[in-house]
Amino acid sequence: MRAEPGSASADRANRSPYTGLRPDLGPRGSGPRWAPVAALGLLGLVLGYLGFAEHAEIHGQIRSPLDLAYLVLQLFIIESGNVAAPVPWQLVVARLLLPLVTGYAAILTLAALFRDQMQQLTLRFTRDHVVICGLGRLGLLLAGECKRTGRRVAVIEIDPANPRIEPARRAGTAVIVGNAANPDHLRSAGVARAGLLVVLCGQDAVNAEVAIRARDLTRVRSAGALSCVLQIGDPTLGELLRSHTFALDEASGFRLEILNLYDTAARSMLKAFPALLGANHARTPHLLIVGGGGLGASLILHASLAWRSLGQGERNRLRVSLVDVAAARRLKDMAACHPWLAQLCILRPYDVDIFGAEFGEDHELNQSILAKEATGICICLDDDAQSLSAGLMLSDRLRGKGIPIVMGMSDDRGLARLLPAWDPTGAERSGLQAFPLLENAGQLDLVLGGIHELLAHAIHENYVKTQAELGETPATNPSLVGWAELSESLREANRAQSRHIGAKLQSIGCVIAPLADLDADAFQFTPQELEFLAEAEHQRWMEATRKQGYRFSAGPKDGARKTHPSLIPWSELSESEKEKDRAATRATPGLLALAGLQIYRVPAAGPGNSIQAVCPPIRMPPSGPPSSLWTQTS
Repeated sequence: MRAEPGSASADRANRSPYTGLRPDLGPRGSGPRWAPVAALGLLGLVLGYLGFAEHAEIHGQIRSPLDLAYLVLQLFIIESGNVAAPVPWQLVVARLLLPLVTGYAAILTLAALFRDQMQQLTLRFTRDHVVICGLGRLGLLLAGECKRTGRRVAVIEIDPANPRIEPARRAGTAVIVGNAANPDHLRSAGVARAGLLVVLCGQDAVNAEVAIRARDLTRVRSAGALSCVLQIGDPTLGELLRSHTFALDEASGFRLEILNLYDTAARSMLKAFPALLGANHARTPHLLIVGGGGLGASLILHASLAWRSLGQGERNRLRVSLVDVAAARRLKDMAACHPWLAQLCILRPYDVDIFGAEFGEDHELNQSILAKEATGICICLDDDAQSLSAGLMLSDRLRGKGIPIVMGMSDDRGLARLLPAWDPTGAERSGLQAFPLLENAGQLDLVLGGIHELLAHAIHENYVKTQAELGETPATNPSLVGWAELSESLREANRAQSRHIGAKLQSIGCVIAPLADLDADAFQFTPQELEFLAEAEHQRWMEATRKQGYRFSAGPKDGARKTHPSLIPWSELSESEKEKDRAATRATPGLLALAGLQIYRVPAAGPGNSIQAVCPPIRMPPSGPPSSLWTQTS
């Protein structure tokens, strides 16, 4: 299944959980400014007609309906209002109102014309802006989020009839109507000078073509890399491409991130509803998933990995039942692509239409799974109305059991709003909850950061955990806070760390590939490799920290004065500081495994490269250079 389409035409051609959103998704309450103009114009026409009819009667004139209509139309250009007194009040109002409507309409038209021209003209002088290809629901949502963060946004949309174009332009977004795969249109959007490109054109092949054209244009960049977020709907292709993003050389001026909305939505749903895997259950959780499309498949994969991360897995496998008209085939395909899945889950297919006559009270699902085994239910159907129907039906059959039922809904505005309206206290359907997919899967940092953003989160969580084990507290180390409370500079430091993982692994003859072995997190570096990678990370951190204006100074780190005691060569670091980098390096296989990736060692390779081959050399000032990211410059 394809993920969120990127254009209006693609929306009509491809159904997904993301197609149920309102076409005018944007600032709530924003409406067309032409509506009051049209209303006033219609009022003026009626009053003018009545006024001219009464004026003709007062002055003994005979006017046909066509004559009256012609006179009224002339009021728009102030041609017929100069008539003999007495003048009926209706005509007095109409000959003032209609010219004003004409003038206001002209102003709106000129303003829209010049606005569009000015927006596109400013793109020629804009740098580090955001270019979005495909103005679908997600495209408009991301454009609004980027605007709210203060970034300039340009959109390329192929369908001139897309109803989202006008709301986007009113919000200050420059919209170019054209084909995003055309290099000329990419140039018009300023891709060669942009900081971020998001490709959401609805079809994987088209998205890939846009990314290739954009990469060709970035070869002339003088500084910085273009981050390209490429939407891939096919989950297998997405996994393969995601593993290859680590191999890209950022010096080429192009950085690639793979976006799969189903994947992101599944992660977000499991995080938002921990009770689905509830570690508090007296027995092993049994997850019932209704709908085996993109979201359902992603939920099965991520629930399995999350279950293993809780210390469960092979010895206590998660129970998962899939309800779908082609459940057996879907699970067979998943097992072929992910052979480790059977080691973590007991998968049970039910080839049944949940709305069909065969799904009655005596069906096995009702007699065993729903009545005795299920501990959590996720509804992953493509249609909001069907999701709500399935949720209400299952809620009725499970009334009083307190089993969480999570419905994947396109957003929180349409049918999802009916649930709290029916049961505002939640007393009747305490387990039934709607999960707005696009709002959660479309979180700006996760969408734009891709796999590296997820790894950055994991890197920070691992840092907090290891430092807490050493006795550090937020009072002694201000960096020991959640991601939401972390400063943007520290978030970016973690992102830089994640982006550099591939380069460091390549330097010791290792590559990153999709997860195939459950023991991938047990991968161990040799002592020589461990020391080499830790020093390489320290070197990278030094360069990045010095670019922020920091310099060496003994004593505690001082953010105000921008001094840091660890800005010294690796050989001069204390063992405790070196151990922070080593600990971070040891954690890398586990962090990659949580993201569905693993490390492979290429035969006849090893750490034969120099540190300078991994990180550019740093000119050391007299005071010395920085330490590892794991000292968290905060």
